[in-house]
Amino acid sequence: MTQFCESFALDFTENRAYCRPVIAPAGAAHPKLRGMQVNYDDIFARAIDRLHEEGRYRVFIDILRNKGAFPNARCFAGHNGPKPITVWCSNDYLAMGQHPKVIAAMEEALHDVGAGSGGTRNIGGNTHYHIDLEAELADLHSKEGALLFTSGYISNEATLGTLGKLLPNCIIYSERRHRHAMDRGRKPLFDGRRRRPDPRNLRSCRQI
Repeated sequence: MTQFCESFALDFTENRAYCRPVIAPAGAAHPKLRGMQVNYDDIFARAIDRLHEEGRYRVFIDILRNKGAFPNARCFAGHNGPKPITVWCSNDYLAMGQHPKVIAAMEEALHDVGAGSGGTRNIGGNTHYHIDLEAELADLHSKEGALLFTSGYISNEATLGTLGKLLPNCIIYSERRHRHAMDRGRKPLFDGRRRRPDPRNLRSCRQI
């Protein structure tokens, strides 16, 4: 299908996207697919319908947190104006994101360098604030170095995927209901077999 789509061009007609054939080298597209129109709207609509049917469609709550009143927040979803709510599931466990010294440091940085990430590290370079923070985190945990990630999801995906590829015969143990990011990080390592050891007898893990 990749070859097929490479030899086609998008055609937007009446707010609907279709795939129309363009001149391509012989054999670039499968003979049965030549001249075929693909209704992308229908493909995506059916995919969303499946999410609804499987109960996996997500609607993210619309909120704003209240500075200085952790864990209180305002919810804007389905209400005439904000409704007071309590949010305990924030990653800001100790409310340090609302600490006056943290806010003052962020304001100082904004006035110094402006807002925005500036691009990825390999393109735009490392932000000096991040380098200082990595050094402080490494010192806090008595390690040689530390590396910041944009989220726990990305850190799991990158770390598990890298370690699993580099370490010979690497085995990664995790609980049954772990974060999805752990599956993403381990996915390239699977050979189609999974075995979940009995958590009541972790010695059985040695037999995997």
